[in-house]
Amino acid sequence: MKFVGRTLLFVDGVELGRMPRLAICEERKTSGVLLIHCDQEWNPLGCSAHDSPQSARQKAQRIYPNIDERWVDAGVSDAEAEQYLEEAYGDIRCSVCGKRADQVTQLHQRDQKLFCDSCR
Repeated sequence: MKFVGRTLLFVDGVELGRMPRLAICEERKTSGVLLIHCDQEWNPLGCSAHDSPQSARQKAQRIYPNIDERWVDAGVSDAEAEQYLEEAYGDIRCSVCGKRADQVTQLHQRDQKLFCDSCR
């Protein structure tokens, strides 16, 4: 995969160089889109925010010309993503309203119970 040599993405003051993996993810809480730069094992090393999947792809295309032919749709439905999050968070949710940590700004612990910002 050709790399132009500039990502203009800095982490701790250092520009990220060529990455072996990229992912485009829709952020459900804000409806934003992230272009995530990952290592070989898909661990995120940095990301940039975009208004749409198309703008994220365009940014990736500027960094890695001809990358368009290499994108693979993960094939994960909204229902499958929701089920995964339910299982991943398990009991880590507000004791009052039941919202998961990804559905609130922050969970606070008091008397061994968790409370979201709204129920605090």
